Amino acid sequence: MRSKNVSIAGKNILIQEKRIKEIKELVKQFGPEIQEVWDRNIDFTKGESIDEIFSLIEDKIVKLFDGLTEDDLENAYMSEIEELIKTFIDVNFTGAKKGLSMIIGQLQKN
Repeated sequence: MRSKNVSIAGKNILIQEKRIKEIKELVKQFGPEIQEVWDRNIDFTKGESIDEIFSLIEDKIVKLFDGLTEDDLENAYMSEIEELIKTFIDVNFTGAKKGLSMIIGQLQKN
């Protein structure tokens, strides 16, 4: 099982690799809400729209990463949030990417 530490708003957050069934549950849990945000026609010139988006994102991140609070996210830099998400993807999907690239490579040889 892979894991990495990420620092966000002065806290060290341990990101551990999730099991396949846990990934599936996350997709089921967050999928409809993420689609709803994606489908919105957002006017970024209005401050309340930006606040609404950040509150939706904060809620999901807090549920996804144990130990983080909405206050931590309010005090985080965007680069820290980016690193948090990037590390989550790296820990959970790097093996899948490598495996798929090996399979594709073998198929191309044949």
